[in-house]
Order: sequence, then structure tokens, then C-alpha cells
Amino acid sequence: MEKKNKEKLNKLLADRKKIKEEFEQKAKEDKDEKKTFNDNFEKFSKERIEPIMKEFGDKIKENGHDYKITYIKKDQKSNGLMEPKLMMEIYPNGEGRGSLSSKAAHIMFYADDYKKIIGIHENNIVPSGGGGSAGTRNYDYTFKTLNTEKIEEEILESISKIL
Repeated sequence: MEKKNKEKLNKLLADRKKIKEEFEQKAKEDKDEKKTFNDNFEKFSKERIEPIMKEFGDKIKENGHDYKITYIKKDQKSNGLMEPKLMMEIYPNGEGRGSLSSKAAHIMFYADDYKKIIGIHENNIVPSGGGGSAGTRNYDYTFKTLNTEKIEEEILESISKIL
């Protein structure tokens, strides 16, 4: 191989190696950022959201309804496609508790580690309730914007649609 072609090839290979190393470094940084965000969400949801859910849940339980709060970590079985979430299932008059036929009505706060936001999903369809809807709300919160007042408003809004 001629010297000039060998130099060009060596430069091409060195450039390719550099691009690969930069890509791997960026992928590692992204993974670390997502892990940090998800860890912060877990802490935030357990310290800030869950106590408010429990307070609302205990109040509705006093009035003949039931609830269950569940924290679900990032699902490794689905290749990491399912985000961490804190869900409050609500059972009007205890209906649907233990039912295998459908998911319970719920409000769920979830971590979107791609957009770095906290989203909300609601399912207000109750067994033999004759309607309702389920879906993601168009609110994108951050750890700073999702304060106690907003958490209470979101939970109360869902409860008002479910009960």
C-alpha cells in the first residue's frame, strides 16, 4: 500500500474510533442521567406524593371506599420501556378490589426519563360504572413545579371522576 493511502486509511480508522468512543461516552452519560432522574423520582414520589395519596385514601376509606398505593420500579422485563410510577388504585364502595377482569380506576404519577418530566395517567373507568375514560393528562411537571397543592389538585380531580 502506498504511504499516502496508508496515511488516509489510518486517519479514517482513527476518526471512526473517535466517533465510536464519543458515542459510547454519550450513551453512558445518558444512562447515568436517566438513572439519576428515576432515583430522584422514586425519592420524590415516596416522600412527597405517597403521603398525600395516603391521606386522601384514608379519607375515602372512612366513607366506605377502598384504595391501594403501589410503587413500580422501571420494568426490566420490557427492555426498560415501562417507566417508574406511583399508582393509587381507587375502589368505589370496594368494587373491583381483587377483580381479575379489569384494571382498577387509578391516578398514576410516572417518570418520563426521556423528557425529564413527571407525567400523570388516569383511568376513571370503574366496574359497572357505565363509562369513563383512561389516558395520559397533558400536564408535564418537574420536581419543582409539582408542589403539594398541585399533587392534591391532581388526586382530587381523579377521585371526583371515579367516585
